[in-house]
Amino acid sequence: MSKLVKIFLGLSAFVVTLLIALIILAKMFVTPERVKSVVLPLAEQALHRSITLGEVKVGLFSGIELHDLAVGEPGGGEPFVAADRVLLRFQWLPLLAKRVVIDEVALERPLIRLIRHADGSFNISDLLAPKPATGDSSAKTFEDKGGEPLSVLVTVAKIHGGRVVFVDQQVAATTELTELELDASGISRDGTVPVKLSARLQGAPLRIDGAVRPLQKSGKVGIDLQGLDVLAFEPYFRGKVPGKLSRLLLDLKGEFDLQGRAIAAKGHLSGRELNLFLLALPTAPLQNARVDADYDASLDLERDRLDVAALTVAFNGLAAQLSGGIADLTATPNGDLKLTVPDLDLAMLKGALPPQLLGKAGELELSGRLRASAGLNGPLSQPLRMLRSGEVTLDKLEATVAGVRPAVDGRITLAGEVARIETMKVRLGEVAVDVAGRIDKPFAAPVADITVNLPRIDLGKALATAPKESLKILASLAPTGQMSARATLVGPLARPAGLLKSAEATLVDVQVTAGGQRPEFAGRLVLTGDQLVSEGLAVRLGGNVAQLKVTARNLFGKPMGVTADVTAQRFQMEPLLQGGGAAAT
Repeated sequence: MSKLVKIFLGLSAFVVTLLIALIILAKMFVTPERVKSVVLPLAEQALHRSITLGEVKVGLFSGIELHDLAVGEPGGGEPFVAADRVLLRFQWLPLLAKRVVIDEVALERPLIRLIRHADGSFNISDLLAPKPATGDSSAKTFEDKGGEPLSVLVTVAKIHGGRVVFVDQQVAATTELTELELDASGISRDGTVPVKLSARLQGAPLRIDGAVRPLQKSGKVGIDLQGLDVLAFEPYFRGKVPGKLSRLLLDLKGEFDLQGRAIAAKGHLSGRELNLFLLALPTAPLQNARVDADYDASLDLERDRLDVAALTVAFNGLAAQLSGGIADLTATPNGDLKLTVPDLDLAMLKGALPPQLLGKAGELELSGRLRASAGLNGPLSQPLRMLRSGEVTLDKLEATVAGVRPAVDGRITLAGEVARIETMKVRLGEVAVDVAGRIDKPFAAPVADITVNLPRIDLGKALATAPKESLKILASLAPTGQMSARATLVGPLARPAGLLKSAEATLVDVQVTAGGQRPEFAGRLVLTGDQLVSEGLAVRLGGNVAQLKVTARNLFGKPMGVTADVTAQRFQMEPLLQGGGAAAT
């Protein structure tokens, strides 16, 4: 017989002898009677609750099987935990030292009942209460009457086919977690519990992956929840929604880091199939809407503060961003926030918002892009007063108004109680108007100080590209030549009729058709208050040149007074009479 064969046979004999020894020791020290006499007191001492147990089976490879386990409530009643079968696996080698070490616990088809009582306490509050420090509490050792120790050092905990029922007596609601599968393998001596969980929360698929430390109330987990019906939690927001919510499904995917009374969260939240009737907008209900949010925030209950590193919210594709912090959350919330609309396609408004909400704005056929930002500082209960700074940039904003479609480009800034219009240009065909100025107290009693400037334009070209229907009277005059104008608007916006304080128009070789003639004008018209005065105004007609001095008083009232002086060095009648028609008469 070769040496190698002898070694193999020797090892085989050793293994067989070891297995026989383990089986004998298991039969001696791990018996159903000993399990009941040791495990039950151990569990009752740890949980401070009564425990009942059915049949107990022991096998070297299968472990210890506990059937029909029930853990009672402190005051009696329905069981806190009931399981068809509990499997306890023990280590083999410690049996050689006459010790039983249980390191794995698995529950099959358990029912766990969690209760929040009317006074706010829970039926597990006693289990979560901090215990006095006694060194390493991860391992517990007990001895039966025979003196052989039995140790519990759980490193693996599992649940198969579980069900958790949460009864909230404060709001008369019941929440269920079904099809629960839990794998906590690798539990460490410092109390860290790795968690892999899958279940259905009120029927919605839920997955949790991470690690928790229950006694330290800390942990870091990833959560993936799909299609949660929010109406299942209606008792929690009953009376708090300013209207009626009839449909909303939530999808959540994120990372959560809990450290005592502080939690940090980062991920994505979606609300879809949103049907909401708002009391403030009874004619504009939301139907099948969608809200998406990418969040990165932290909540510190100790400091009573919420910090938002980044929050992007999109409603039917319309996106806005928020960052900053909110202090005194539970008392008088006070915010220091920045709100940003990064790049809004105005054409999307019509498809994203209910037609009733847009109202007449939906008829404007808006297009172009808008960018905006705002600094919000102050009590959340007074949102308008929070607006301390901001800016709005318009890029090729177009709207249909009275049959015409002007385009607007420009920027408006806000600092304190002053809004400034910067580099704003309004275009209509060949006509481009520059607008600049300021509006004081824009959210209280707005007062304007605005200048409107029309650079020199070619009237013929401008009229050729302008909508004919809206300019019938001007089109009948067939104007040519060039003109520039400037106006100043000052005063309360609540009285628009009194805003025009001054204006001027400069005419350069302007010809119009009147009475069969084509007079040509050059000069200035100046408006101050309600008085219009001409300056250096000359008219050419039929080879004649005349100086006109026109004064109109009480221009916007009644009666209006008009005086005109005509001065000509030499006046020829024949060219006028040859014009015929009304001119000859």
